[in-house]
Amino acid sequence: SVAGSAAGGGAGAAMSMIQQTQFLALVARVGGPGAQPESNVGLSEGLAWANFHVVSFHPESNDDDARRRAGESDLDFSCRTARESPRELGATATTCVVGMVAVYIARVLLNRLIHLIKRCKERSVEFEVTIPFLAWEVQVFLVMFQGLAEGAGEAVASGCWIYEIAGAITLWVLMIFITFFLVIVYIAIRQGCI
Repeated sequence: SVAGSAAGGGAGAAMSMIQQTQFLALVARVGGPGAQPESNVGLSEGLAWANFHVVSFHPESNDDDARRRAGESDLDFSCRTARESPRELGATATTCVVGMVAVYIARVLLNRLIHLIKRCKERSVEFEVTIPFLAWEVQVFLVMFQGLAEGAGEAVASGCWIYEIAGAITLWVLMIFITFFLVIVYIAIRQGCI
């Protein structure tokens, strides 16, 4: 239908815009600290939400976090800076999980609402899923992918063994998902579905 294709086109445009915003959020990190003008740094920090860096379980301490505290070992220093990072993997993953649950609930509620409206009009309508499972979830996960990959990459490079392991596991899970996704797309292309 025209309305369905218009809605799909709008969603595709929105997804593209969000993904462009995600890349803009990374601009200030190109070349390392101090390599970009302060205006780029401000823009990137302001758009960090696009990569799901919206919550921090361990806010930065008041002292200069680049400074080593008295008696702090290399490992303690690495773990503290990884934990206090605005791109900390645990906080990013938690934000993504909460977002995915919210999308799932919204899709289920919308299916129920559509069913209620149809039932009021036609009186005897069996429940049918209008928006199938994973229709929204896959799109949202593809947007979450960059934020999770960024958090996992920073965790792997942190120098703190616990973050390195968590980051490596996250990267493997993301690679398995992408491989699975590409296999599904390949099968769909071979069968003429796409």
